[in-house]
Amino acid sequence: MVPVHVNTTLRELSSEKIVSLLQENSVKPELYIDGNEVERITREELYALREKLERRGLLPITIHAPFVDLSPGSPDETIRNISREKISKAIDIAGVIPARGVVVHSGYSDWHFDFRPEKWLENAVPTFHGFCEKAEELDLFIHVENIFERDPSTLKELASRVNSRRLRICFDAGHAHLFSHIPLVDWVRDLAPLIGEIHLHDNSGKRDEHLPLSEGTINYRGILAAIKERELDIIFALEPHTLEHARRTLSSFRSLYHQVFSPLLQDTL
Repeated sequence: MVPVHVNTTLRELSSEKIVSLLQENSVKPELYIDGNEVERITREELYALREKLERRGLLPITIHAPFVDLSPGSPDETIRNISREKISKAIDIAGVIPARGVVVHSGYSDWHFDFRPEKWLENAVPTFHGFCEKAEELDLFIHVENIFERDPSTLKELASRVNSRRLRICFDAGHAHLFSHIPLVDWVRDLAPLIGEIHLHDNSGKRDEHLPLSEGTINYRGILAAIKERELDIIFALEPHTLEHARRTLSSFRSLYHQVFSPLLQDTL
């Protein structure tokens, strides 16, 4: 059975509707913890959450680290240190729950770094190396997610320089559909076998709508075919933003996966 996760928040995991949806579809949460929550959540609250998820058969999870206003490759030391601290706390949380991996936004943008990726890499490499050392201790993976990247080159260079088995790529197809200058299937082919996770959500190519799969303009059959072609062993993380979208996304993903991989995927994910 392929590992499938659905994005959730701490608030959503307190909802029986969300928890039941995950349980009924045999999928696990990808828990987003924001920059305030990583500071406030107590160890007792984490233990209680772990016990609840274990009781409902929802472990292991994946964690999505905070990203708003953070920049792990920032040339500003203060911003970089704050980013490192908050993301490190998310990694620590992943060690308690437990989690397969932690998704971390790269923070790179050509426009932000004046089309000079070296400006980002000189600070991002030591930052991510530190994350990977922590991940090694906790036996999990760091999944670096593309946001504004126009092609995979900066992420490949980051992985090469960090040179850790704990650093993998989280390919976000929705983001690539908005900003990529190359076909999305080429991301899969170029980054394999660095990809450890893929984020699946749809959009019309104009903004980050997080639509259910097959309700935007992304060719997910082609992406899944490229994953099959490369025989990638990865986590599929679905990113709907409402309960109804979650239901439609799960249904669409099941159908798409059957079309490409059948009969590997059974009636439940």
